[in-house]
Amino acid sequence: MLKSISLTTAGWQHCYETGNFTTNNSSYARNRNLLLSTLASNVVKNGGFYTANIGQDPDKVYGRALCRGDASAEDCSTCINSSSQDIMIKCPNQKSAYMWSGTPACMVLYADRSFVGKLEMDVPVNKFYNVDNITCNLTEFDLIWHRLMESTAKEASMGTSRLKFATQEENLTSTMTIYALMQCTPDLSQNDCMFCLRRYVAEYQNCCRGKRGGGVKSPNCMLRWDLYPFYKDTTPLAPTKDSGGIADGTVVIIVVVSVIMFVVLVALAYFVLRKQKQKQIRSNQERRNCKGDYFDEQFDFFSLLHFFYD
Repeated sequence: MLKSISLTTAGWQHCYETGNFTTNNSSYARNRNLLLSTLASNVVKNGGFYTANIGQDPDKVYGRALCRGDASAEDCSTCINSSSQDIMIKCPNQKSAYMWSGTPACMVLYADRSFVGKLEMDVPVNKFYNVDNITCNLTEFDLIWHRLMESTAKEASMGTSRLKFATQEENLTSTMTIYALMQCTPDLSQNDCMFCLRRYVAEYQNCCRGKRGGGVKSPNCMLRWDLYPFYKDTTPLAPTKDSGGIADGTVVIIVVVSVIMFVVLVALAYFVLRKQKQKQIRSNQERRNCKGDYFDEQFDFFSLLHFFYD
């Protein structure tokens, strides 16, 4: 089921009706509120995607936070914090709910069941669109649009277990460009991510063909396209955990040590070559002429290279 709105920046939520709790003092309510309060402080540390759970059955609560791949750390944290508070207001007694809101958009989800790595395709999704219509040839437009959607979906699905996100663009005319952005929750497999994006590309086209921009947001994936560059060209958020790579401080030390060693080797080679030349001068002293010294005191760089490579 699709729910439509015409504003891309408006908050949107779905409160599941499969279960509810009666009081804000219940164990489930306390666990939910506590879990939601931790999402904003942890999502940035984990690269823009974070899942957690708290409590014991039957009051165990599972949570998820996802920031758009081009969001800054500040925007990501602010969006998740705001959404975590809003979802408790909009869905006060439901055991499961999810919300997309903010600019750049982020998603908060909580439930009474585990959802990690699982596709949920039978739930309402947020479809949005620009109220203005395309004025050019729709047949030609559709060919370019579909090609761009497929290419962007493929790139996003081939992301890592930390980020499945892609942006692409394609020229429609000399003065018009189509911009596309797609993202999946990174716990999905490549096939599930591709399936999710293709499904909602088709759903969007069925209901909103001819609009000048729009998209779909679901619990597992989201897509957006427009005729202006709405996304940011930024480096994706990196987890603060040690990923096994070389730290910045280590890189600096390696570079400094390498430079010092090179300077020492150059100096050593210079003195070796100088000594060899001086010996040659002494052995050829009698053949010197009045035009000047046989040995040029200036350092011969090409001789140094010859010394190293010999």
